[in-house]
Amino acid sequence: MVLVTEQHGDQPGDHLTVGRVAEATGVSVRALHHYDAVGLVRPSGRSAAGYRLYAPDDVERLRTVVVYRRLGFSLEEVADLLAADGSGQLEHLRR
Repeated sequence: MVLVTEQHGDQPGDHLTVGRVAEATGVSVRALHHYDAVGLVRPSGRSAAGYRLYAPDDVERLRTVVVYRRLGFSLEEVADLLAADGSGQLEHLRR
């Protein structure tokens, strides 16, 4: 985990707070906290005050989780999909 002490506004690549990620993705802050707690989507950094900060790769992973959830997969299945290699993901999706 990275401690991010400075941010540079809204430039691409900035770490986003949990509230901004929730707003951008339509996922509740509570769900984001749960995803962090179960290891599904963990923020890459924390602010000096301890706030979760999400990097672009974290947000992309979250977007993938959202797609799988909308397809009806359970959180456990989503975790398995994210852990699988490309062929494992295709096999799981075919079921």
